[in-house]
Amino acid sequence: MKIRLLAVLAVAVALLIGSGPLLAHHAFAWADNEHPITLSGTVMEFWYANPHSQIMVDVKGKEGEIDHWMIEIGPPAALRRAGWSSATIKQGDQITVTGGAAKDGRKILNIAGKLLLNGKELSTHDPNVS
Repeated sequence: MKIRLLAVLAVAVALLIGSGPLLAHHAFAWADNEHPITLSGTVMEFWYANPHSQIMVDVKGKEGEIDHWMIEIGPPAALRRAGWSSATIKQGDQITVTGGAAKDGRKILNIAGKLLLNGKELSTHDPNVS
């Protein structure tokens, strides 16, 4: 009986120790949040999925070229509490977002400010979290 209890405790401790790296992915060190940018474009896809929902947006560049951006926002549970559903954003919608772009030049944006959808501001933050 004591051996079984010790085995269960050992597994529990191992799981707790091993779960630390899972929290590390929530650091947005990859994004330049100190120099936010604003993008406006057309929604191509909306993925309402864990661990973070994503909006794929086509943004017209200065020379008229189309840049494909991925906008990372919160998980579905937090977005749902902010009033979202999987049908909130649809292909063809016009979107303007502000956030930190990837420091390495990838076309990825971590939303950190306003999100305008077809001219209407939407909250991306869970109202229960400060």
